[in-house]
Amino acid sequence: MSQIGVRRRPAAAAPGRLRERGEELRAIAAALAAARAGEGSLLLVEGPAGIGKTRLLDAARCRARELGLDLLSARGAELEQELPFGVVRQLLEARVAGLGEEARTALLDGHAARAVRLLDGAEEGVAGSDPLPELLHALHWLCATLAARRPLVLVVDDAHWADGPSLRWLHYLAGRVEDQPLLVLVAARPAEPGATVPPATALGAVPGAVRIAPAALSAAAVAEAVRERLDVADEELCAACHRVTGGNPFLLRELLTTLRDGGATVAAVEAADARDVSRSVLARVRRLPQSAEGLVRALALLGDDAPLDVVAELAGADLSSARANADALAAAGLLDAGPRLRFVHPLVRASIAAQLPAGERAHLHGRAARLLHARGAESGIVALHLDAAEPSGDPWAVATLRSAAGRALRSGAPEVAARHLRRALAEPASAELRPRLLLELGRAAAAQLGPGAEEDLTAALDAAPDDAARAVAALELGRVLVLAERPIPALATLDRGVRAARGLGDSELLLRLEAEALTAGNTSLERARLVPPRAEALLAQVTAGATVGERLVLAGIVWHWAMAVARSAEETAELAERALAGGATLAVATADAPLIHSAAAALTMADRLASAENHLTAAMEEARRRGSVSGLALAACWRSWAGYRRGALAAAEEDATLAVRLSSRSGRGLGSAVALSVLIECRVARGAVAEARDAFARWHEPEPMGETTLYGPLLASEGRLHALAGDLPAARRALEACRERHELLGLRNPGSATWRAGLARLAAVEGDGAEARRLAHEELEIARAWGGPRNLSMALRTVAALSDDGARRRELLEEAVALGERSEARLERVRALEALGAERAAVGGEGDLAVARELLRAALDGAAACGAAPLVHSLRAALVRAGARPRRLRSSGVGALTPSERRIAGLAAEGLSNRAIAEREFLAVRTVELHLTRSYRKLGIDSRARLAAALRDGR
Repeated sequence: MSQIGVRRRPAAAAPGRLRERGEELRAIAAALAAARAGEGSLLLVEGPAGIGKTRLLDAARCRARELGLDLLSARGAELEQELPFGVVRQLLEARVAGLGEEARTALLDGHAARAVRLLDGAEEGVAGSDPLPELLHALHWLCATLAARRPLVLVVDDAHWADGPSLRWLHYLAGRVEDQPLLVLVAARPAEPGATVPPATALGAVPGAVRIAPAALSAAAVAEAVRERLDVADEELCAACHRVTGGNPFLLRELLTTLRDGGATVAAVEAADARDVSRSVLARVRRLPQSAEGLVRALALLGDDAPLDVVAELAGADLSSARANADALAAAGLLDAGPRLRFVHPLVRASIAAQLPAGERAHLHGRAARLLHARGAESGIVALHLDAAEPSGDPWAVATLRSAAGRALRSGAPEVAARHLRRALAEPASAELRPRLLLELGRAAAAQLGPGAEEDLTAALDAAPDDAARAVAALELGRVLVLAERPIPALATLDRGVRAARGLGDSELLLRLEAEALTAGNTSLERARLVPPRAEALLAQVTAGATVGERLVLAGIVWHWAMAVARSAEETAELAERALAGGATLAVATADAPLIHSAAAALTMADRLASAENHLTAAMEEARRRGSVSGLALAACWRSWAGYRRGALAAAEEDATLAVRLSSRSGRGLGSAVALSVLIECRVARGAVAEARDAFARWHEPEPMGETTLYGPLLASEGRLHALAGDLPAARRALEACRERHELLGLRNPGSATWRAGLARLAAVEGDGAEARRLAHEELEIARAWGGPRNLSMALRTVAALSDDGARRRELLEEAVALGERSEARLERVRALEALGAERAAVGGEGDLAVARELLRAALDGAAACGAAPLVHSLRAALVRAGARPRRLRSSGVGALTPSERRIAGLAAEGLSNRAIAEREFLAVRTVELHLTRSYRKLGIDSRARLAAALRDGR
């Protein structure tokens, strides 16, 4: 472990002879050659301690240098598991620091910028957000950029001891190297007690991963090694060595060292029992001078690569004698012979560390912490030793642990931050500082969704010395309780914060508390009782929307209005626009704030689709600039919702896919149920029902959102899938579940989930016409009260379909078509035109047929523009029956490009490289290449140079 600065692994010499490893070496050579040719991969070397994983990695390094590949190496260490991104920093810090000014500027202009700030020690987290997903993405792009300059090989040894964030990054990166000149080569034990996670299991599950599992040496290979080291040819002795070591190369070397020092007999082999490495190691330590024993004990505590002067001072030795003792330890086979202090194997270090009495070990860790602190080591390194030392009441220790905790939290390692803060509280911290530490501990626990978050934040709230601290602690605890789906305790806590904040004169803090309280109320099963009076009481205070706090409260109010139909669509849309303030709220709150998307969703339900999409597009761009995966997922989710209603099926499906994929990748599910619902509806609308079922099967997790407002749309979509499959009982169960949820929550707007229309259709099929008509008329009544043209048009069609009166059907459908003419919801307009066209065609008169043909042609054009293939086919058939000849649809030119192809082609025409487009769009480079290839074919061009002209001319 490098205590000052970052550890550097010395260049590995070519490994000695590797017995029985030909197959493994060929796999390594093939992976290196593929990376050189531009095909990346993950190669996992898996095996127990001592099997020879490190020697295979040394062979890989030598071959990589021969091929001229860029090589970066790191090694996990048991003592460094609490150092966030420690392995990542070993790999990348020196390389980034050594880049020229031009190269660093290029990195800082893209998604890799956050990774550069992390490695520079300047990364600052965004309040209330989880930085880890964005850091993983930034680090991925940093490696992709380095690999684009020169094929890159990342070698990580002893990954079973790597820190948690580094392991998360390795897993993230390994799934995204396929189209890059980048080899990730990792060695790990299958399962290590006390390790963060079993990386061999997780990494081995990455699609395309190649696993190498070196086997134990055969009896013949062991005999060959015995004869080389001991100059004996006794078959019985060789067999005994194989039996005792099990063919483990490291254990064999330890045994042969013991036999060389004490006599090579079968009895000696049986007595040595090389599996007990500690016995052999400690015997060699005892034969050394006492000063050498002190040095090796200090190194075992500090870890590999600790500077010699630091080890010497901890051991109480002068530098000259420390050098001599290091040489003696290397001669005894305990340390490597290289320029850095490093044990020959982790088992050797573990053997020496294990024999230290607990009290002495804690004392030495305390001395090491003070020594390193005095030498200016970073707080994270010092905190590793403080965590293992006995509390001593030192203020500097509390400050160091707190600093390390803050850095860990900003680096996406809240579990490490919590551990440091608990240790700081035990030092103990002063009475004045204790409430602040409890609050920080609660935040750390909340960031990892830990079970202790509520307890820690409750302690912080109870210990708060004044109203200011009490209000902040209540806000933090309230958010945790909302996420835990405990809205009633959340409201009680937030109200406690509101009471504290009222006397402070801090109106913004008070409004943030009120906004969170509205969020809590909106997710409660008692929403209908709790939210309306609170929303009405707050409205007069925040109507102006002059501050961010006021506008966030407005966003909570408009979500309530839209979902409960508490006001008309027009009033709701006006207030939603005020909440968003033309992008001013987004600029401060960022796309990570759910209330931003609540206001945009209210605009969507009010049929202000273009405005909603504009706000959400701005949110997506803001999230992209910051590299925020969670913000991008939220914005893409709600833009997909608006896009589907507008009838932009391809664009909406693309946004929904992005949202579901990013939510799954980052582990954040907020909005993912809505996005999955849109994905299903888009695929059904374009005729890809099997793909819709596949998406549901792949991404659906039962009850991921608990009893919140966001799960209903997915239940309605599930009901649609069951109905299309002919499973009417399952369709009814899903729709009834949606009804139950929405009625409990007081959600009335049909735009949130069309369960009434779905149940009405089922009732009609089942022969219960009265129930079908009751549900249809109930939805129509609510839609008229709301006033949004899309919902009203849909409700009119449902009532018309259930009416036995032809004149009444025609009247209802004509109103639906008229609403469609002033609505931005193109797909609903198409369906209304189709229904009225079919109604007029059924009359059969020449005048009616002429009108029907006109209606059906308009519907066909609209359906084609939306990409609704089933509607296109049914409308073409209806036109033929009405005596018309439908027009041919275009299959080439700009009009034939999908929205995704059009956007990527446009970016390429602007001069962006494929890699720059991939970075901007969070796509793989290969995906960009495929989109452009399809675009070239549809546009009839053969080069990028002709792309701008083809798009401009509309070919």
